[in-house]
Amino acid sequence: MTRRCGIWIVAVMGLVSLRVRGDVTRVPPDPGISAQAKADLNMAPYSAEIAQKIGDEVNKLVQNPTDPGTVGMIRQWLITEDPPTARPPYQTTYSEALNRTFMNVLSQGDPPVNAKINIGLVIKNLDAPKMNLAPTVEKLLADKCQAVVFVGEQAAWAIVQASIQNPNFTAATRDKLLAAIAGGVAANSDGPLAGFIADKAYCAINPKMWAPPSMPSGDNLSALIDQNLNLLELRIKIYQATDVPAFPKGDTFPSYWLLSDNPIQGWSAMSNAQQIRTVQDGLDLVSLMGQRAALAGQASNPELVGALREEGQWLSNMAQVLGDGQLQTVCDQVVKLSPGMPGATIKAACDAVYPQALLNQAFTNLRPQALSISSGPTSAPTSEPSP
Repeated sequence: MTRRCGIWIVAVMGLVSLRVRGDVTRVPPDPGISAQAKADLNMAPYSAEIAQKIGDEVNKLVQNPTDPGTVGMIRQWLITEDPPTARPPYQTTYSEALNRTFMNVLSQGDPPVNAKINIGLVIKNLDAPKMNLAPTVEKLLADKCQAVVFVGEQAAWAIVQASIQNPNFTAATRDKLLAAIAGGVAANSDGPLAGFIADKAYCAINPKMWAPPSMPSGDNLSALIDQNLNLLELRIKIYQATDVPAFPKGDTFPSYWLLSDNPIQGWSAMSNAQQIRTVQDGLDLVSLMGQRAALAGQASNPELVGALREEGQWLSNMAQVLGDGQLQTVCDQVVKLSPGMPGATIKAACDAVYPQALLNQAFTNLRPQALSISSGPTSAPTSEPSP
C-alpha cells in the first residue's frame, strides 16, 4: 500500500486533468440514463435503471485502472448524467445511488488507489446537489493514502460549499463531514501532500475562501467558526510540540475570515466566547511562529515569515476595529518582518504582541501568557504553493 500510494502521490496532479491517450483498448460508457427519468417527478419507474447504469459504469472505473482513456470517459459520464437542469427527485435518486455504489466499492477489500481518487474527482466535479455523497467523502478522508485524502478534501470543499444552507443537509451529517475534514489533516501532518491537504481542508470550511465568498447563517455559521478554530488549534499543537508544519500560510486563513468583516461577516458574527478563542489562537500562532523563527535556519524561511506577516495583518485589522492603537502598532511590526532578519529580531517583534493584547479590557479572559515551544526539529517546512 505504501509504495502504491507513493506512486499516486507523484501522479495525482496529472490525474486531475486526464485526457484520452495511449494504445490500450478503451471501454466506452453505455448510453446515458433516459431523458424521461431526468424530467419526471416520480422516480419509482426509473430507480432500478439509474442504479444499474451507475453500477455498470463504476465497475468499469474500478476494473480499468491502467487505462486513462476509459477512466476519463467513465468519470465524465458519471458527472454529466447528473445535470443541474434535472428535476430534484432525479438528482436525489442519482446521488443516493452513486453513494451506495461508491461505498460498496470502498468497502470491498482494497480497491485500486486510482479508483478511489477518481471517485473523489467525480464528487468534486458534480454540478447537481451532492450532500448525499458525504459518507463516501468521509471514507476517502480516512484513507491511508495521502493522494486519496487530498482529493477527498477537494470533494469535501465542494459538498460543504454547495450544501451548507440546504435544509436537508442535517446538523448530524454536517458535523460528521466537518470532523472528517479535520481528521484528514490530523492523520497527515507530514509527508509530501500534508500542506496541500491542510490547505484544502481550511478552504472547505472557510466561507471567505469559497467562490464567491458567502455567509452561512444560524447553527451552520457557528459550526463553521468552531471547526475553523478546531483545525487551527490542531495545527498550533504541531508548532508547539514538533516543528513548523507544511504550508503555514494556511494557518492564517481562519483569522483572514474571523478577524474582519469584509467582504463577509466574521468578527461581528461570533459570540464573545468565539471572539476570545479566535484572538487566543491568533496570538498563540504569532508567538509560536516567532519562537520557531528564532531557531537555526528558520529566520530565512520565506513561508514561515510570510505567514507571520499575514497573521500580523489580520490581528492589526482587529486592533483597528477595536480602536486599540497600541496593539495595532505592535501587530504592524510583525507585518513588516522579512526573511533574512535575525531570528532574535523576528521573535522580539512577535513577543511584543501578546502582552499588549492582555492590556485590552476586551481580552481579560485570555490565558495569562503565550504558549512556549517544546524541543523539536528545526527544518524548514515542505515548500508548497499558495491555493
